[in-house]
Amino acid sequence: MNDAYDPLTGFIHCTNGGIIRLSGVVRLILMAFLQSNGRPLTFEFLFNAAWGHLPDADYPEDELGALRVHIHNLAKKLLGCSAHIESLWGVGYRMVGKFDVMKPAAGNCPCCGRPMPDNPALTN
Repeated sequence: MNDAYDPLTGFIHCTNGGIIRLSGVVRLILMAFLQSNGRPLTFEFLFNAAWGHLPDADYPEDELGALRVHIHNLAKKLLGCSAHIESLWGVGYRMVGKFDVMKPAAGNCPCCGRPMPDNPALTN
């Protein structure tokens, strides 16, 4: 059984019973990882996935630094999950492990089978 991500609410439901809430930019980064099927993603690709454009040539380090912070925050949140983010020197990042992406009408969590709460208590 895999951890599950609900794109409608932005919650990750871990197989260990934890529920993690993701913010807007981090949700976009996670979706890029999920769509990559384990392939490595460059900084530029992840930046474009998060903000819809490539880094500004005049301030690339500031913008790439912000991206690194968001990726680091996502990696910290995934510590209790079966999937994790791996840093690849000189390439970028990739997600190792699997997530199930929940369908909006599912109603039950695919990892534990419990009904989806309206306002779950968050673990992270």
